[in-house]
Amino acid sequence: MAYEFILGVDVVHAEDGALTAAFAIFEKTSDGAEAAPRYRLDLLEERSGFASTDDLAEHIQSLLTQKPYVARTVPIINRTADDGRAVHDALEERGLAPVGATLSASTTTVSGARDEMNATVSARNLLDTLRTLHRNGRVDLSARKDTDEASRLVRAIEWFSESGVDETGEERRVEMALVPDGDGPYEPLVISVALACWLGEEQTFDPTEHLKGELQGRDTP
Repeated sequence: MAYEFILGVDVVHAEDGALTAAFAIFEKTSDGAEAAPRYRLDLLEERSGFASTDDLAEHIQSLLTQKPYVARTVPIINRTADDGRAVHDALEERGLAPVGATLSASTTTVSGARDEMNATVSARNLLDTLRTLHRNGRVDLSARKDTDEASRLVRAIEWFSESGVDETGEERRVEMALVPDGDGPYEPLVISVALACWLGEEQTFDPTEHLKGELQGRDTP
């Protein structure tokens, strides 16, 4: 893949009408062509007080123009809820090419059409990917380990990893809600981190290939 950084974004509508967003930027690295990639956390924050989706889109755009992220970062936006879709669309209107992810209660993930750069992502698989990467030491949080956000993230990963067996012998686990006001717990920091890591691991969904297709289509008379 051509990009080296991945920005995961989750958007929540606050009670006062403003928007709150969680941002996670990972640098994707590898020790060699055959080595499994690692994800080094470079930025993790939750920021509130965005007056509009355009205000939030402007902030994301400013992040992507900072060094070392400029021209080396692909954003992935949770567009399951209305606010996320609006931010995703606002970024597209600004000429950016964000990947859009819609969370699903199913256990399968489906990529969008070649020119859409969207995917329907299983929420369970999303969390399973993050949990596995974290357990195997492939997610490096050391750069932000002393922050409140990192502490919240680790606690949430452990919580969502809890499972047991009910009286019928079926596995029971903590299931994350698909939207902030849905049925179940919801943690925007986990969503932003999990989306970034999922995109890095997803071999069949390469934004670089989508962009190539768009450029080829524009060059066709």
